[in-house]
Amino acid sequence: MKLGPKIFEFTSFKDWVQHATRRYAGYTLSRTIAVDQDGQICGWGEHFMIDHRNHAYPIEVFWIRRGARVRFNLDRFKKR
Repeated sequence: MKLGPKIFEFTSFKDWVQHATRRYAGYTLSRTIAVDQDGQICGWGEHFMIDHRNHAYPIEVFWIRRGARVRFNLDRFKKR
């Protein structure tokens, strides 16, 4: 998948807990993607907690490239 520009990052789990709502404000969540340092997609809170345990921060958040037709079945990513 080709990503658009990086828009922000979470440097730690604490950073995500304290600032996620504010940082995502104004963005369409379906047009962003969060990727940890192991290259795994972070789709919901459980992933951010797992990455905290696995020392996979910072987690970078990118725009999904304009015009890309991306459909995720995130259920297959639940077991990490």
